[in-house]
Amino acid sequence: MIHTVFSNGTTWAIVLKATDEPIGAIGYMMENNITDRDDEPIVGYWIGRPYWGQGLCTEALRLMLSYIRSTTQIASLAGSHYTDNPASGRVMEKCGFVATGEFRKDENQYQGNGKLMRILRLQLTAG
Repeated sequence: MIHTVFSNGTTWAIVLKATDEPIGAIGYMMENNITDRDDEPIVGYWIGRPYWGQGLCTEALRLMLSYIRSTTQIASLAGSHYTDNPASGRVMEKCGFVATGEFRKDENQYQGNGKLMRILRLQLTAG
């Protein structure tokens, strides 16, 4: 994963300030698979379960959005989360993302069960 998904200039480790221990990752990419816009990157983040509920992903997303606003001309960003993971959606909502629709995705590629998962799509105007 580190050498493939996380090996680019727009993905960073999320680290604890006190220890510099890596606890997750955050980034954005132009491979937008949740809208039909080619000019709208998607954001994504992951954090280890022991660190859930502490506001760390929200803080990391706010920092990344500030970086995007100050260093790019990106006009809007997209994000999504499984509807059975509302905490991930709350992270985006706290940072200004708003829901724009819902779609279903075959989970087979992730867990091998072929279950259709409901996914909520969100968008943020970066300006």
